[in-house]
Amino acid sequence: MIQITSALLITLVTLHLAGWGANQQTQTSLVAMGGGNDVAKSREDVKRLVDTNEPWLETSFNNVQYMFVAEVLPAYGSSRIDLHGWVYRQHSAQWERIFLVRTNGVGAIQLSVDQESGMLSATGTANNKFLGKKVFEFDLNATEP
Repeated sequence: MIQITSALLITLVTLHLAGWGANQQTQTSLVAMGGGNDVAKSREDVKRLVDTNEPWLETSFNNVQYMFVAEVLPAYGSSRIDLHGWVYRQHSAQWERIFLVRTNGVGAIQLSVDQESGMLSATGTANNKFLGKKVFEFDLNATEP
């Protein structure tokens, strides 16, 4: 599990977890933000930047708006799912990307937010070793203005 508690994302983290066989490997990467399309003016613009048919989780916590999605990517043999997180900044009137996490081999993911603690969780839902396990957590308190 990767847990992020700081809004400053400046490093690249890659974990290699043992797979079931010699040829299978599970990988989770946190991609550092900066450059590229990391800002958008509207919800619709965010959804255009992350071109997916997967359902978005839109929520607010401590009067801050968030959007999250688990984007299932085309893959052969091992699942690839990118987790995207966006926050609306009122001072700049735009959406900013707060994380992009790339997974490989998790299978399927359910996103949820605990409204009391402010923790976003990504939980495995495929019938494999990640079933019911948190594979990623992000503390929304780390993004407050």
